[in-house]
Amino acid sequence: MQFHPESSSPEFVILSVVLAIFLGVAVLLIDVLFAIGITRDGDRIRERGGETRFVGPTVWGLAVLVGSFLVVALYWLVHHSNLRATPNEPAR
Repeated sequence: MQFHPESSSPEFVILSVVLAIFLGVAVLLIDVLFAIGITRDGDRIRERGGETRFVGPTVWGLAVLVGSFLVVALYWLVHHSNLRATPNEPAR
């Protein structure tokens, strides 16, 4: 069975476009909220005398805007998982 766009009803096309726009805006909003949260978390780590790994909190936040959820997962692994723990520094 093949999909033929010319045989689609106008209502289906409009609904598809509206749904795509809605999902795109939702993902963008979630990425912005995660970026703000990661930047604030990095600032809190620095306020407690710690350091963020690799780059500063602002760059981590900007990276979330580019890399989305994969960067969020990487940030968490590097800064908050048990993989980060060293003998002198407990995991948070």
